[in-house]
Amino acid sequence: MKPLFPISIRTLAGCAALALCVTLAAAPGMAAPSAQPSAQTAKAQKPALNPPMTPQERQARLAQERQARRAQERQARRAGKTQGAPRRDAAATRPKPSAKVDEQTRKERARREAARAARQKNRQGQVPRPRPKGATVYDKQPDIVEKELSGFLDLLPAFRSWAQANHEEAHPQLTKGMADFLYSKKAAEWVEAHGWQPVRFFCVMGRMAAALVIIEEGNDMKGTRPPDMPEVSPAEIDLARRHLGTILKAGGSAPPINHVAP
Repeated sequence: MKPLFPISIRTLAGCAALALCVTLAAAPGMAAPSAQPSAQTAKAQKPALNPPMTPQERQARLAQERQARRAQERQARRAGKTQGAPRRDAAATRPKPSAKVDEQTRKERARREAARAARQKNRQGQVPRPRPKGATVYDKQPDIVEKELSGFLDLLPAFRSWAQANHEEAHPQLTKGMADFLYSKKAAEWVEAHGWQPVRFFCVMGRMAAALVIIEEGNDMKGTRPPDMPEVSPAEIDLARRHLGTILKAGGSAPPINHVAP
C-alpha cells in the first residue's frame, strides 16, 4: 500500500528538528542569543579614557600647569591686565607729613646746620691736642691764640646758660695736687657737639679765668698763686687784657678760682 504523501525519512527528520527549535524559542526564559553584546560586556570591553597616573607623571603634569599659569600671568602683566587691585605708586601712598612735622624737621635741620658751621669755625682756630690719660686739662697745652679766644667767647654764653639750666658744674679744681678743671661727661658731650675738643675748651676757660684774677689783682703773676690756678703765660695775660671787656660780657662773671689753702 502506497502512502498518500510520499515523504522520505530525511524530510521527516528535518521537520522534527525545525519543530524542536520553534518549541525552544517559544519557551519562557529561553531567549534566543542576540547578536548585539550586552551593556556589561560593552562596558568591560570599552577602554578607560583617563588611565591612572603614576606619582612622577602627576608631578610633571602639575609642573606644566604651574608654568602655563605663570606664563599667562606674565603675559597679563605685560598687557596691563593684572589680576586684583592695581598697584599704587609708593610715593602716592606714603602719608604726607603734617605742617607741624615739617616745621620740626626744618628747625632740626637748621640746628644741625648751625652746629656744623660752628664746628668748622671753631676748628679753624683750635690747636688739636688730645688729653693724655691721667693728665690735667692744662698738661702740654699750647698758648691760647686770638682767633681761638674769639671762638671760645662766641660759645661761652650758650654754655653757661646750658650749664645753669642743667645744674652742671664747671670750675677749677685740684687733681693730685695739680691745677685742673672739673667738668662732667654731659658737659664734654655738649662742648664736643658744638665743635670743640672738651680738653681744649676747658683749658681755655681755666686759663682765661686765671688771667682775669691776675689782671684784677694787678700783680702780673707775682706773689703766691692759689694751688688750683693754672700757669698763664705773659702772652695769654696780654691777650686777656686786650679782650677784657668781651671776656667779662661773655662770661657774666668769670668761673671762680677756688682759693684752697696751700
